[in-house]
Amino acid sequence: MTNYVTLSVAISTGFIGIITCVIAYSQMKIASAKVKLDLYERRFNVYMTALSCYQACHKMDI
Repeated sequence: MTNYVTLSVAISTGFIGIITCVIAYSQMKIASAKVKLDLYERRFNVYMTALSCYQACHKMDI
């Protein structure tokens, strides 16, 4: 009987470990995508500011 209990505890521990790894991996992918999106938004804001500055300077030349 003790062997079955030990075996079931070992299998459940391994299963919980695998589930934890899957969750950690998915969280890593989500965090990576968020960082990429944040960097894109920053670059886009710089682009829009530079574009509006260029357009304002171009209007002054005409």
